[in-house]
Amino acid sequence: MAGASKSAAQVRLRSACRVCGTPDPTAVLDMPPLPITGAFLRSPDEAEFLHPIALYLCETCRAVQSQHDISFEAYYGDYAYTIASSGFARNFAERLAATMCGSWSLRPGSRVLEIGSADGVQLACFRDRGLGVWGVEPSRVLSDAARLAGIPTTTALFGRGTADLIPPEMKPFGLVLLTHVFDHLPEPGEFLRDLSGILDPVGGLLLLEVHDLDETIRHLEYPLIQHEHTTYLTAAGLQRVLARSGLVLVEVGVLPSSVKRAHSLMVLAAPAGSRHAVRAMPDLPLGPLADPDLLRAFGTRLHETLGRVRSYLARRRREGARLAGFGAGGRGIMTLAATAGPADLAYVCDTSPAHHGELMAGSRIRVAGPDEVERHPVDEVIVFSYGYMDEIRRTLASHLARGGRVTSLLDILDGSA
Repeated sequence: MAGASKSAAQVRLRSACRVCGTPDPTAVLDMPPLPITGAFLRSPDEAEFLHPIALYLCETCRAVQSQHDISFEAYYGDYAYTIASSGFARNFAERLAATMCGSWSLRPGSRVLEIGSADGVQLACFRDRGLGVWGVEPSRVLSDAARLAGIPTTTALFGRGTADLIPPEMKPFGLVLLTHVFDHLPEPGEFLRDLSGILDPVGGLLLLEVHDLDETIRHLEYPLIQHEHTTYLTAAGLQRVLARSGLVLVEVGVLPSSVKRAHSLMVLAAPAGSRHAVRAMPDLPLGPLADPDLLRAFGTRLHETLGRVRSYLARRRREGARLAGFGAGGRGIMTLAATAGPADLAYVCDTSPAHHGELMAGSRIRVAGPDEVERHPVDEVIVFSYGYMDEIRRTLASHLARGGRVTSLLDILDGSA
């Protein structure tokens, strides 16, 4: 996406809700020009994509959403991020497969479809329990890795017609799984309407994991406002979005919060006429989705948190502290793009080697491996990937042993750091 900021044609503006089609949703939040979270630069003078992010509330279906679209085919085609190196994430994958096969009676011979299946780590957990699996993944690198690992995968960005690329003998599926993918779909309403041709209408389950807007509001998580996120959902919002496509919410949570990434919302839904529909949940209260002014107030407080991060970095510089970061994913990129530059952090560590030696979009801070903290010690490491906090603290054990600090971004955002 380098240089995309010079081409307004790469951004398409909408005028109707991307879920239900209601015209002119209500504006509730504006953010300044920001980069794409997964865009990295190879040199300090390389051009990059920057565009404002505005959020809107559809008062018909209660979906909070962006109203601009960016072509992500090239971006996702080269995407290389994988959870394979994270013990925390692999434990999540194992627990999820065990829960669905135990509590929800997925049996050997049942079939599982994962959309956004990456290198197949999650699907391998189902395959190893005797289930049939199929993945859909836009990254050529990751889908090739999945096939090498024995996970059949269609290389495609899921959209209109993608379901036709899945072999007919695999359909319908007993479980369709999207973890941190549904809120990236440009046409979520279209996806849900097309689900009837994929999901078993009698015993099928749809599992969605998204970033929880209720938690984003509660913790003022500015970095989750991203170009890649097209919808911003609460449990109540998801319940109403799903209902428009004949799906009922049957469980919220699914796994303990200690197993999931920070502040994620995981739900299970089923066709309204299925055997699981007897477990349909009652209508959940709308909370902040009930009133656009509540979301506008969140936007005001969100901007205040950016000032808090800038002030924290400035104070630590005045104190003579040398700082680094940990986590070159979306949270790190978006936070630093709005608050920092190369003079603020010496580098940002990340366990994935895909972008070591490159620069983070927006802030242009160098990405390095965790061992950089040993080669070039710092006084404090600010953790942006705070969902993996315990794992990161273990990685930084020698830094802590010599008196170094490890600070969660959440503690800076809420003012406790």
